[in-house]
Amino acid sequence: IATWATVGIAGATAGSFDAAQGAVSGTTYISTGNNFADALAAGPVAGINGGMIVLSDAPTALGAGIASYLGTKTVGASATSPTQVGTLHALGQTAAVSAELMKAAAATIGR
Repeated sequence: IATWATVGIAGATAGSFDAAQGAVSGTTYISTGNNFADALAAGPVAGINGGMIVLSDAPTALGAGIASYLGTKTVGASATSPTQVGTLHALGQTAAVSAELMKAAAATIGR
């Protein structure tokens, strides 16, 4: 969903349902998928800024979805770019998103 929202589905034409939806990845938020409250509370902030919230499998497990999404991005400072990530934010305390998970997420950018 994050890939579709930021860059669209491969082969999509402008204005089609498969085209990018205008979201950006400059600030990407990471939350555990096992506890919805952190992601739910951050939703309005991410939404108003056009940012992405991606979900991990567990507090210490990155999961294939985050690696797949961030692997198509580059490190960059553009807050409005759908292809650059300048900031990763953990949603919740370390019991929800560990420091190791954040390091692993950062390491997948551009791979």
